[in-house]
Amino acid sequence: MSKALRRLPLCILLSASLVVGTSCSRGGGPASPDTTAMPGSWQDHAQRLALLNGKPIGELTDTEKLSLISWLAKDMDVAQKLNATTSEGVGEDYGDYLVDLALTVARLKDKRALPALVKAMAISRGICSAIAEFGDDAVGPVIAQLNRPEERWSAVATLGLLLEAQRLGKNSLSMEAAEHIQKQLLALTGDSSGLIRMIAVQDLAFAKPNPDSVSVLQKIANEDPYQKPVSADATNVIVFPVREAAAATLKSWAQ
Repeated sequence: MSKALRRLPLCILLSASLVVGTSCSRGGGPASPDTTAMPGSWQDHAQRLALLNGKPIGELTDTEKLSLISWLAKDMDVAQKLNATTSEGVGEDYGDYLVDLALTVARLKDKRALPALVKAMAISRGICSAIAEFGDDAVGPVIAQLNRPEERWSAVATLGLLLEAQRLGKNSLSMEAAEHIQKQLLALTGDSSGLIRMIAVQDLAFAKPNPDSVSVLQKIANEDPYQKPVSADATNVIVFPVREAAAATLKSWAQ
């Protein structure tokens, strides 16, 4: 795996196969699509990105910003379609390019980039945080990604970052939007995935408690079935991560 991918934080979750594939050998992943730098190809975009990255973000023209945004939208679609149809990733070269492009677009802090950025949430927690700073404008696009398996984990995490950014004064999330997020997270505490439930419960620590949410989390803290061994060689010792997360959120609400 490349250095760029090894340094990616938790927000990648289970979507790494989108970038490098599930069957990469030590010598590299599957061949990247399109091997020539034809105009409009990802290789052409990568070469032009390298030139644009030599300029300070504040000196990029509007045309250059829109080009970066359109490349991310197009090339993330290619990666996701390839992953969906072949169950293979796009290769390390394409993966490194997508990482660099997505992080560059995130630094633009341009609302026009939201539709493209939400396709790339699984690449980096930094992208999730950048999306969260858009406040109300980001809520709908992020929630829409809950229906995409490759983005579902990071979409749930980003809902929590939206609430956290509001608390830290990093966005102007409205009360209505915050309540909508809280309802979504409460619904996700009943998800079939234990990990999704855990993330949703952790996210709720940044929401304002109400009788309904307190009641839901109290039940989760006592009854959630998700369990796992403390370690691979301690199969007789188990923990209940979602219960523990619910207890921690309830404790934070009480402070």
